[in-house]
Amino acid sequence: LLTVSDAASKVLTQSYPIGQVICLRQAATLLVIVPYIVLVTGWGAVRVVNWRGQGLRGLLFVAGAGLMVSSLSLLPLTTVIAIVFTSPIFVALLSAPLLGEIVGVRRWIAVIIGFVGVIVIVQPGATGFAWVLLLPLCTALANGTRDIVTRRLLRTESAVSILFCSTLIVMFAGFSTLPFGWNAVDARGMLWFVSAGLANAGAHFFVIEA
Repeated sequence: LLTVSDAASKVLTQSYPIGQVICLRQAATLLVIVPYIVLVTGWGAVRVVNWRGQGLRGLLFVAGAGLMVSSLSLLPLTTVIAIVFTSPIFVALLSAPLLGEIVGVRRWIAVIIGFVGVIVIVQPGATGFAWVLLLPLCTALANGTRDIVTRRLLRTESAVSILFCSTLIVMFAGFSTLPFGWNAVDARGMLWFVSAGLANAGAHFFVIEA
């Protein structure tokens, strides 16, 4: 689902500014979240206990979304996906000091192999190295840190509360770019925005639940 959302976002960056893509994609996720709240959980499930944690996760989500859409607008989809999907490396590295979780030898070996894979893709120091490749790497770091914060938040917040709050924060962050110029959305663009939003909502809900 994350890949579907990223692919749709890649298409959208060809016609719309990054801020507009982020805002309208997240707005489209509400087409899933709000009916789910109304029909399944009720609005009581959206109650916020840890406002600071919700705000921090929202800001990390803004950073990750902004970096991701920027990466998609500048790099091939396959390159971005290959680098961004290294975020579990950062999760493993941060889970021990920040969450107190035990990371076994096999997982550390996997982390090392994954890091080597990133080096092979990015090739720092090579003549063909482009600094733009650091964008998806920073995206992976932001996403990994966001997931660590999510893990801590789940001690007091429900999954739907986390998803709803973060969606609003990212949506309004994207909306703040409106004065810098947005493009009119046609029927084709609307379809892509809805597709990206639905996939994004499902993906992040499952990530939070996991």
